Amino acid sequence: MAASVLVFEAFIAWFFGLVVAKLHPSGDWIVAVVLGVVSILLSGMMRHRWAYPAGWLLQAGFIAAGFLVADMFVLGVVFTAIWWAGLHYGAKAERIRAELMAAATSAETPAAPVETSTGHPGVGAR
Repeated sequence: MAASVLVFEAFIAWFFGLVVAKLHPSGDWIVAVVLGVVSILLSGMMRHRWAYPAGWLLQAGFIAAGFLVADMFVLGVVFTAIWWAGLHYGAKAERIRAELMAAATSAETPAAPVETSTGHPGVGAR
């Protein structure tokens, strides 16, 4: 879930770069390109523990990009909320999946054989 949020953010960052390039003909658009590239690279690293704090730093970068274009303050806060929701509900989904897998595994384990008078499990049980 977090990786898909980061990929979505990369596209928005690149569109942000186009806006910055048009509004400010300086090199500020490079910030947007860097944010987008970091978003894509980080989306592939989500299997590592350090990637989640790095994702929070990236969200701070998106908010700070508001100093270049004021609308990015709003978009940065929105992305931060989506990032939080992705982490929160993604972890919740993983917990539910783990519980279901544990329940399915315990249901598949065969019960202890019933001892019978003949000595064979399940035959002639009383």
